[in-house]
Amino acid sequence: MRDYDAILGYAKINSKDISSSWTFNVNTVCPDGSSYVGNDIEAFYAFWPPSPLEWETASLNHGSGSVNVTSTNSNNACYLGLNFDQTPEEDDGIALVPTGTPPHEKIAYGEWFNPLMPMVKYSRDLPAGAYDITFQATEEMCAAQDLLPQKVAISNVYNGGFTVSWLTDGSTLGKVFYGTETDDLSNEKNDEATGSIFGVHQITLDNLSPATEYFFKICSGSNCEKERLYGLSTGKSLEDGSLQQDGNPISFTTPGELSLNRRVPLPIFGVAKVGSESPNRFLVRLVANNNDNSSSVLSFISDGSDSDQWLVELGNAKDRDYLGFFNIEGALLNITGFSSLGKMGQLDNLRVGEAQPVKTTLSLDEDIFKNE
Repeated sequence: MRDYDAILGYAKINSKDISSSWTFNVNTVCPDGSSYVGNDIEAFYAFWPPSPLEWETASLNHGSGSVNVTSTNSNNACYLGLNFDQTPEEDDGIALVPTGTPPHEKIAYGEWFNPLMPMVKYSRDLPAGAYDITFQATEEMCAAQDLLPQKVAISNVYNGGFTVSWLTDGSTLGKVFYGTETDDLSNEKNDEATGSIFGVHQITLDNLSPATEYFFKICSGSNCEKERLYGLSTGKSLEDGSLQQDGNPISFTTPGELSLNRRVPLPIFGVAKVGSESPNRFLVRLVANNNDNSSSVLSFISDGSDSDQWLVELGNAKDRDYLGFFNIEGALLNITGFSSLGKMGQLDNLRVGEAQPVKTTLSLDEDIFKNE
């Protein structure tokens, strides 16, 4: 009996020297489900018991990457968390909250230690292997992301204003600064979903003067200092899609009095879907074509609620030069939709008579930035 006890005790002692390893594939998302692509985030982890508690760290590029953890003590439980350091010179980090369903029954999400911190916890009996863990960034973190405005377009033009829309490869705040002088963009207007962060953006500049040239730049993120505003690269146009910080102002001239005469309403409407789900927020752009002529761009953006409904007023379509209304009768419509979560879809050559007033479904299933 004593020999058995001795053997068992020896096995228990030496089991502490048997290592076990795990890989945690960490992803950080914004509250709307889009990937966080801002500053790097620090992963921290420790084994406890025994004391003292010693933390190890690993840097994650834009909050995503793999954390490799090895334990050599069978008594260990492991604790893993993410910390976003707002200002490195000060101790004001934010511990991010793990979200979703734990990938294994031996993994728990909760708060531990003093002060309490949101973390991931697991014990040594978690099978060795790789596990996917998602943490949620805060609204403030995502709002501060300085992301390049892409696929910028001017739409919904009339004599008293126009709409500016763009996409970002991630969720952030959006704002436009504008004026009638290149060096005085003192007017500003927020994204139409004020206070919210999305990857699709639309701002309508209204109450403008007819037949007047306006200049504007785009602010992406929460830092709208003059040198951080996005304008055109030298020698480039809006169609080139070449924007850069501290670039040249984008110009647009409002039409004359012709656009005061509105047509009879001619709406086209429908729903947008990402798979079978409603998109969180989405942007729709429409161009009509008739006898090799194209209309100016019309657009619609949802309000960020769960609604999947969209509507574009075809009666507002203008010629490309904004000198007259576009002949919409019998025209073919090209409709493109973009969701805040990086998905897009198209409907091509939809004839006006067939599209209106029948509800049209726009499926947003392709990756927007896959070829960027």
